[in-house]
Amino acid sequence: MPSSPARFIFLTAVMLSACQGKSSDAPAAASVPATPSVNYWTLIAPLVAGSYGGQCLRPPDPAPFPGPIVIAAGGKVSAGKLSGDLRSADISLSSAMDNEVPTAAINAGVGEFTLMLADKGAQRGLTAMVANGDQAVACEQATAPAALHGLNVYALIARVIDTPRRPLSCIPTGALKSAEVMFALENGVLSLDAEQFDIGTSRRQSALFTDGLSKLFYSATLADGRLIKMNIDERGQLAGLEGKGRNDQLYACK
Repeated sequence: MPSSPARFIFLTAVMLSACQGKSSDAPAAASVPATPSVNYWTLIAPLVAGSYGGQCLRPPDPAPFPGPIVIAAGGKVSAGKLSGDLRSADISLSSAMDNEVPTAAINAGVGEFTLMLADKGAQRGLTAMVANGDQAVACEQATAPAALHGLNVYALIARVIDTPRRPLSCIPTGALKSAEVMFALENGVLSLDAEQFDIGTSRRQSALFTDGLSKLFYSATLADGRLIKMNIDERGQLAGLEGKGRNDQLYACK
């Protein structure tokens, strides 16, 4: 049997060895889950889901093709042998007044697969087209779906981008440093301090959804030439704002 000091050292070594063994077997601390990303498909689906037929063909073949182009509520697109999934695509929406006629367009792409829906007004109908590589299906029909005809992009995404009054850090034209500007967007009216932009009645609007439909870039051009651009991040938060106001006042805010 070891002497007392030697015995103490021996027992201490055994205890340390046991503790180290238990430590290595202990489960690692749970990692903090990443903040879930938003997904804007629920906004887009009611706008695009449906069957698009009418007069169809497979360009460049001029022969009629029975169609239709079908977009399911879950995002799957099918047209003959072509298929794609809009839930993983980058999608852009645009609306404008063309000679006082409201028009709208939707473009989507993922890999080589692309989709286009273009509402050219009540007199000119709607064009729908899908393509993948050198294969395509295009259809012309007399009227656009009610959700797409007369699309107002702001109205579609208002619940996402509307923001109660809050301060932003902005660098106005000619300034050498940032200044606090009070910002709000409610009921289609965007305010930067005393200046107001009625984006709900803009002549041109667009929204671009990227990164798995988790990021949103919105822009609006007013009839008087003033301009607003907004960047919404994957958490659904305002990440940046740019604009051109009266007297060519420029804003760069975050």
